[in-house]
Amino acid sequence: MTAPVGAVFYFELKYGDSKGNVTAGDKLVKDFNRTYSSEYIDHETIGTSNGALQTFTKGGLPLAWLPVRVTKVKVFTLIAGVTTQVGADDGAGNITGAALSAGTINYTTGAISVTFNVAPAAGDVYVTYEYVSEASSNVPTVNIDIALVAVTAKSRKIKALWSSEAADDLKSLHGVNLKAA
Repeated sequence: MTAPVGAVFYFELKYGDSKGNVTAGDKLVKDFNRTYSSEYIDHETIGTSNGALQTFTKGGLPLAWLPVRVTKVKVFTLIAGVTTQVGADDGAGNITGAALSAGTINYTTGAISVTFNVAPAAGDVYVTYEYVSEASSNVPTVNIDIALVAVTAKSRKIKALWSSEAADDLKSLHGVNLKAA
């Protein structure tokens, strides 16, 4: 630093899109998600169970990343911190599983609906899936911001002690006269 006050500038990388467990604006280095740049969506909520609901349709909206890759959709519940797979797509647009009475996925539009035999306890109902990136206009982005942190120097006192042998070694090995420095 050339003055007692300065600044350190650095790049701050942030996720540009919400995708799976990633929320747009999260810091890439702090909240790193290894699947963000892949075709895999690691967690997309389709509903929240209150213990009475049996049918979940992602709030009437389709899945976010389209088109969906055939046979890659899996349905899970997250209840009291426990994740359980309850269904999977059969390749014909049906989502089947022992806990489900019905389920469908439209691979092109992303419309999804699952109906449970018995309403799951309070918690999240979510899917994992893959999308076909070659056929999609969605491309996950990273935003690069320039941030700064102010730096202020503080005066400190310190005393250095050395032996005459250390001074001789420094002079003979590096050509530096410690007494002159």
